[in-house]
Amino acid sequence: MTFDRTKGIGASDAAAVCGVDPFKTKAQLYHEKRGNLPPVEVTGPMKRGLAMERFGFEWFEAATGLTVHVMSDPNKDPFTHAEHPFIYAHPDGMVHSEKSNAIVEIKFPGIHNYLRCKREQLLDYYVVQVQHQMMVTGAQMAYVVICNAEYWGEPLIRSVEADEEFQADLLALELVFWGQVQAGEEPEEAKGEEIKVPKLPSDYRRDDSLEWVSLVRRLADTKALKDSAGELYDETVEEIKAHMGQQGVIEGGDARVFWRAGDKGKNQFDQKRFRKEHPDMADEFTRQLEAPVTFRPYFFGALKERSNASD
Repeated sequence: MTFDRTKGIGASDAAAVCGVDPFKTKAQLYHEKRGNLPPVEVTGPMKRGLAMERFGFEWFEAATGLTVHVMSDPNKDPFTHAEHPFIYAHPDGMVHSEKSNAIVEIKFPGIHNYLRCKREQLLDYYVVQVQHQMMVTGAQMAYVVICNAEYWGEPLIRSVEADEEFQADLLALELVFWGQVQAGEEPEEAKGEEIKVPKLPSDYRRDDSLEWVSLVRRLADTKALKDSAGELYDETVEEIKAHMGQQGVIEGGDARVFWRAGDKGKNQFDQKRFRKEHPDMADEFTRQLEAPVTFRPYFFGALKERSNASD
């Protein structure tokens, strides 16, 4: 039995609700859900995507070392939102792990959009689709695999993290839209985007050079060693405390260990209160520090598993 798409809002509908679908307006989606239009015909590009999907999974698994559980049978019951069962998702595939699940979405766009994704970032309607899927399934990560026949065997694999703030805004728009569908009130056409789609930083760039790949692999390996060493150190500290029994000082084996717990915590200057009660003085004695430097790596796929090898 074919799933009835008029009974709710799916991931492929989300972009039209937000006003970022290049192929469908919100009004068109409204009339589809009301049953005023014939069922959506399966186009040539859609057939191509379905036929080529298995290659996308194979390439993704080969590139990441992850195993995909295929979920894309449209006749199967979809995932539904925990509080709003008319909001559903049919992800192409999922990667399961002990810590969390991840969506895998396969795309086979034309050469123009493939190169756009390669040159720039993911298309907005791709991002909205996988954010909807993560909102419904509870997954914390989505992998979008962009493939093209002209670049056979060269998939672009882009990861998208769950964005709770964006998902809350998306859910609000979808609830309003579904209320309009139920009431028979055609929505006004969106004047541009109705929601700010998450973007990567403006200075984002791709680097698939051997030098970069080698560096990030070494970073993942050393992170695993650092995490393991940190846990071992903490465990050893607790064992030493247990050995000492009481607070004090023990020396031996070329080491001296002090263990004392203070009677009370340290005094700390209440800067917030001082600024509130003496704003002029606070400004006079405030100095500007050097700008902080942030270095925060994120690992994906097999490299994520590699960096967590100590867990």
